[in-house]
Parts: sequence; structure tokens; C-alpha cells
Amino acid sequence: MAGLGPGRLVDKPDNPGLMIGLYSCDRMAGFGYTFFMPRERTYRTEAVVIRRSDFGEADRLLTLFSADRGKTRAIAKGARKPQSRKTGHVELFMRSKFLVAVGRDLDIVTQAETVATYAALREDLVRATYAGYIVELLDRFTVDDDPHRDVFDLLEATHGSH
Repeated sequence: MAGLGPGRLVDKPDNPGLMIGLYSCDRMAGFGYTFFMPRERTYRTEAVVIRRSDFGEADRLLTLFSADRGKTRAIAKGARKPQSRKTGHVELFMRSKFLVAVGRDLDIVTQAETVATYAALREDLVRATYAGYIVELLDRFTVDDDPHRDVFDLLEATHGSH
């Protein structure tokens, strides 16, 4: 059954003549067979940028914190170029909607749209310092890919409070 898709083909143990396509993905069992279904290649999430650093010549490495995915690391290709559409949306403390492609090691931000800029943080040095301290604590005390809706709501409240 070579038509099951990309991936390597293996013999089914109880029927050596039957070939099954294997994906490096999630499993789904049915009718006595194990099929491997492909994982989603992209996902949408609303997240706050809690850390950013330069990566390569024109890219930016981001640490994002979202309610549905927790802390994730992603690369924004070309975000350091002045003419990039992503430049303003991937700044520190910004809450944005992201379209992210799943990569082997790092996810890749393909689109970004700002939801909240938290302008008060940028106008007051003391508030910006506190916000930096809060996201540093958040980065140190959370693990990757562990969603925390309550922590995200707390982060949003502290960034947006007056």
C-alpha cells in the first residue's frame, strides 16, 4: 500500500505481505491496523513576546507565552529587516496573534498581527522595569509547552494595569 503517503514503508507484523506507510506523527488505531496520521504543520496562537534576541543576520529568536501552548520558542525570519512586515509585531511585551509553522527544532513565525501594544509600559521606565522583571520570572519558572491559562491572564493583567 504505497499510496498511504510519504514516510517509510514497513511490513505489518501479522501479515508480512501488507505494507503500511509510517509517518513520524500521531497514531490512530482502527480495524486492527495502526495508522500514523500527520501532525498539524501550522497553528495559530495569541501570545505575549517575553524574550527576543538576534539570530543570524536578519532573524529574531522569540520566546512566546500563550494561554493555549504555554512558553514556546520560535524564529521570526527576516524580522530585523526594516521593510519586514513582522518587525513591529514581534517586539518585547507585545501581545500578537501569530501563525506559526512547526519546525524540526524551532517553530517559525510566518505571520504576526498586534493585538495589544501596552503603550503605558513604553512611556514609563519604572513600569517597563517591572514588566521586564515579571517576564524574566515567568521565563525562569515555566517549562516549554506547558499551558497555563491563569498565568497568561495574570501576565496580561499586570501588563495592562494602570
